[in-house]
Amino acid sequence: SIADGKKSDTTAGKVINWAKKKNFSKIIFLNLFSFITSKSDDINNDNINSLFNDKTDEHIKYFVDNYKDAKIIAAWGNRPRNLNEEKYRKRIQQVINYVGRNRLKIVGAITKKRYPRHGLSWNGKPELYKYSK
Repeated sequence: SIADGKKSDTTAGKVINWAKKKNFSKIIFLNLFSFITSKSDDINNDNINSLFNDKTDEHIKYFVDNYKDAKIIAAWGNRPRNLNEEKYRKRIQQVINYVGRNRLKIVGAITKKRYPRHGLSWNGKPELYKYSK
């Protein structure tokens, strides 16, 4: 997503529309990575160390700790094509450890590659499910 505090995009729009239909009152977007790009090819093995940092993790931990009743929805989607599967899974596991597996939810069915659907693919009226990977 390339959305920010001033400008929306297709992904944010789909997530917001879904949330409105489900009567959510607030959405907070958090990313797996600090590095934000609309081109997944920009996320690769060469720049894995610059993709996330302590500040990213601090933001995730802050919201997890301070929004105890919030529904936390995993929506990272399939692995970026140029990023090693093991590195992607390792990052996901770090975030799961911060959040706690029991707090995580997903929207709709998991992908064929067994990842939570990215917000861009929340088509129709998918339901909210417990994260079970």
